[in-house]
Amino acid sequence: MSKPKVVGQRVPRVDVPDKVTGRAIFAADVAISNALASAVLRSPHAHAKIRRLDVSRARTAEGVAAVITGQDLLQAQGLTMEEARRLRPALRQHYLAWDKVIYAGQAVAVVAATTQEAAQKALGLIQVDYELLPSVTDVETAMKPGAPALHPNLAVRISAKVEVSDNVVMRTEIRKGDVAAGFAQADIVLEETFRTQMVHQGYMEPHAVTASVAADGKITVWTTTQGSFSIRQGISQTLNIPDSQLRVIPTEVGGGFGAKAFTLIEPLCVLLAQKAGRPVKMVMSREEEFIAATPAPPVVYRLKMGATRDGRITAAEGTAIFDAGAFAGEMAPSAMDSLALYKVPNLSLEHFQVVTNKPPVGAYRAPNHPQGAFASESMLDMIAQSLSLDPLELRLRNAVQDGDATPDGVPLGRIGFKETLQRIREHPIWREKPKAGRSRGLACGVWTPAALTSTAQLQVTPDGSFALTMGSVDITGVRTTMAQIVAEEFGLDMKEVAVTTGDTDTAGYADVSGGSRTTRTTGTAVLRACQDVKAQLRERAAAQLRVSIEDLEYGDKKFWANGSPKTSVSIEAIAGKAVFGRGDVIVGHGQCSRLGREPAYAVHVAEISVDRETGQVQVERYVAAQDVGFALNPTLVEGQLQGSAVQGIGWALSEGYVYRNGILQNPNFLDYRMLTAADLPPIEPVLVEVAAPDGPYGARGVGEPPIIPPLAAVANAVSRAIGIRITSLPMTSEAVWRALKARGQA
Repeated sequence: MSKPKVVGQRVPRVDVPDKVTGRAIFAADVAISNALASAVLRSPHAHAKIRRLDVSRARTAEGVAAVITGQDLLQAQGLTMEEARRLRPALRQHYLAWDKVIYAGQAVAVVAATTQEAAQKALGLIQVDYELLPSVTDVETAMKPGAPALHPNLAVRISAKVEVSDNVVMRTEIRKGDVAAGFAQADIVLEETFRTQMVHQGYMEPHAVTASVAADGKITVWTTTQGSFSIRQGISQTLNIPDSQLRVIPTEVGGGFGAKAFTLIEPLCVLLAQKAGRPVKMVMSREEEFIAATPAPPVVYRLKMGATRDGRITAAEGTAIFDAGAFAGEMAPSAMDSLALYKVPNLSLEHFQVVTNKPPVGAYRAPNHPQGAFASESMLDMIAQSLSLDPLELRLRNAVQDGDATPDGVPLGRIGFKETLQRIREHPIWREKPKAGRSRGLACGVWTPAALTSTAQLQVTPDGSFALTMGSVDITGVRTTMAQIVAEEFGLDMKEVAVTTGDTDTAGYADVSGGSRTTRTTGTAVLRACQDVKAQLRERAAAQLRVSIEDLEYGDKKFWANGSPKTSVSIEAIAGKAVFGRGDVIVGHGQCSRLGREPAYAVHVAEISVDRETGQVQVERYVAAQDVGFALNPTLVEGQLQGSAVQGIGWALSEGYVYRNGILQNPNFLDYRMLTAADLPPIEPVLVEVAAPDGPYGARGVGEPPIIPPLAAVANAVSRAIGIRITSLPMTSEAVWRALKARGQA
């Protein structure tokens, strides 16, 4: 590839002007004539049987157009109560309770009314008689035999030797080599239990949706989402509505981080609109976001690791217990991935998924990997300290490289883990001794991007500009990056490329934007659409110039025959012939659904100070290095590294759900403490470019890896600062102070 002119450049985001001037339309901005407001009645109890639910007074209240309950949802699904009870575990997204509530905040009834005030007033007219049931919000307690069962008779077959409760809904394991022999070879064996809390993704924009039903039954949905097709599928499956009767229009997204990939309130809004015969808007409050959205799961990870005196890992054995909340989910067994960065010849890891009386969990940027890395990267730091080894050198000695296999036996292709470690070794934050009163911690992470499916359609307009339509939702500047690819391929100015995120009726299918797959997979689809357009243009240029396709040259938006640059035909001239039926319109199509496993590696260093009087941890400096393959837009890539690192640091220091008797105590941004710009120094990104074989121009996924290392990087720095290993997050001022006090050091 010749030196790129557009990709690889710091091109401003194309969506910025609309967003900073307020012209961008977010889901809560959608205004449909005659639309109704809505309100949700939510359970005040963590676990209770619904003995009686009476909505008759609410249905006849002034301004109320419709009220729905779990019975209405079951009717839409074509299920009887008994069938629903049998299927309850499989109905993972329990939109409305029908016979019992299993977490505080679960929806019990939903009202649509002419005003928000009328809808809220109607909630007060709904009568619910609850019979309280024992609840459990601690995952280890929920796992024990005899614990209150959320879904009786759900237990999976674990082992004849292991007795667990009905709340254990999944177990996976991986074994390699001889673990006992591996520990026997070790000069040092350490064992520890690590804990993380339930955390919120922290998006600024709450979930919001508007649904409208046309006279012919066609339903249009406007929603904030990471995937319009996933929303269509969720509504279709929940309400038994054919895809052809659903049109989902994605609005701008004010943050998602995985939490807006799948349906949450959309089916309820559609069902209300059907019942009311009028459009309905639903917007979740901030408190509802905390108590009833899909936070990231808490994890208990018991890990044992052995190493030789020179720092070679000989064996690892671990058990990760993931708290799924009220319903089982498809959580990645990240216990298996937390050690995928290293050569571990003898390995035994198991992963349990356990349900508790808390909101069902969901994806949060690199789903479930930060929790696993907190354990494994903390353990590596403990080994380095015990052996008096440099923690970076310890990782270099054990780092996987090209040709090594992942824990599940898949060979690695071209990777840049060692290159990224070496960049940190050469960086001043590692070469120079920390200032007095400061300590530093290092941690690593890996994420293997999803591939899934993306499509793209590229049309050449009569004036020679290009119009790209894609089904992928823009959550990270995707429109800008895709425009850069088209501009690069045809030698265009960015202003000559228009990019549109289509809806489910106007764009080709695309899976959710997330998992660090969008630029990689959608970018490949766009490249293929460009190739399709190039082939059509060359064919027509050759016909007009009366030469063979092989004899054509291209540059400056023109084609000419070899050696005859004065005789040329422009893209505009070729495309112009399609006007008013004088020729065929030039439209290229691209699709991508199969890409190789190309992991991306991140290495972070946190430099911190600790106030021993208060326990306050202050991040003084932070460097995030990552193998990005090729930075299509360095500014956007750096933004991903910086934002993701900030989220991970917040996870380490301040964020976490606090439950008391099954009730969330901090459902707001005042009590749920997220870090701000005032709390942190600038995050310094370091871009390492080891090209991936199959990404566009060698690009790798970048959004997930940088949230994985911060938990352990900060924890390792704190441990070295105070001489005490804190194994439970968040490391709040109080937690650090209490650790110091226990040692008589506060």
